[in-house]
Amino acid sequence: MKETIDLIKRHALNGINSYALFGFYSLILAPFLADFIAFGDMSSLIALGGIIILVLEFFALVFKLRIIRIQSELRRIDHKHQTGEDIIPHPHPLIIWGFFTRLLLRFMIWLVVGGPLAFVGLFLDICGIGYIYVHSGFFRDHHLNFREQKQDDHEREAWNTIHMPLYLSGGYYWKELAADLVLQVYAFMVFTAFWAFINSIGFEAIADALSEGYVGYDAVWHVFPQLVAMLLMGLMPIRIAYWLEDSTMAFHWKEKVGMWIAFVLAVVFTMAPTIIEYLSVFVLHEGSIKEQILSPYFNLFLSFVLLVLVMLVHLLLSRPWMHAKNMGRLNQ
Repeated sequence: MKETIDLIKRHALNGINSYALFGFYSLILAPFLADFIAFGDMSSLIALGGIIILVLEFFALVFKLRIIRIQSELRRIDHKHQTGEDIIPHPHPLIIWGFFTRLLLRFMIWLVVGGPLAFVGLFLDICGIGYIYVHSGFFRDHHLNFREQKQDDHEREAWNTIHMPLYLSGGYYWKELAADLVLQVYAFMVFTAFWAFINSIGFEAIADALSEGYVGYDAVWHVFPQLVAMLLMGLMPIRIAYWLEDSTMAFHWKEKVGMWIAFVLAVVFTMAPTIIEYLSVFVLHEGSIKEQILSPYFNLFLSFVLLVLVMLVHLLLSRPWMHAKNMGRLNQ
């Protein structure tokens, strides 16, 4: 049982492969649930569920960041053992932007499901961002001198001594699994609405471009810049933990390139219905095919293509590494 769960976590929930889930969210599940979960027609039960998930997502994120920190420190130890090079894991600077847009995204959700509680939720989220910044261990000030660097190294080793044995012995196993499940449910709920919103705007832009007489590739600039901008802002905060995981575990330039390629694939496949509709209307001149685009069989095929592409990126651009097998390695 544990082996099966580990396989699912390694190849679906965590890391670069997790972006393949966007394909299944956007192309299979989201079309069926977008009509059910409508912003203007939500029952009190759905609203209560949304508030519970918003609260649970924060605690799941905090714990998941602890696991990611442990994994990145283990990766650092393995990398140092194999190459002699000591690389301190740091998230990409865009992570700060991701947390800011996550704050805005959660505030919009609070407005929908919380009503009068929205600003209370915003205040709690701001406090939560401060807590993550101070306690996650990923965001450190630059060392002003050698003494500060030694102190930081000492604090890091002390933290590793406490948490790594628990992780390696399986003490965090079920907590991590619960955190992953909460983060996936949160991403599923948010992305369902996000997918419907993005592609509804795309379909409207195509209809407007057609009515205004745009032809061929001229319509590209009328349809896609706004969508791409919203996707670049919206995709990262939906799965901020896994983006940070990819960022801190990317020790080699190939892994960094693979991280960005996977993200671009997620962007493209999120707006895949709009892209296909554009090609049908302006390139092939076949007219609107929205009904066929949302066909479950066609969407299953597109999701399979996304999964294969992301797996290829992973196979070609990732570098294998092993967890430390014993605690003696941690002191090297």
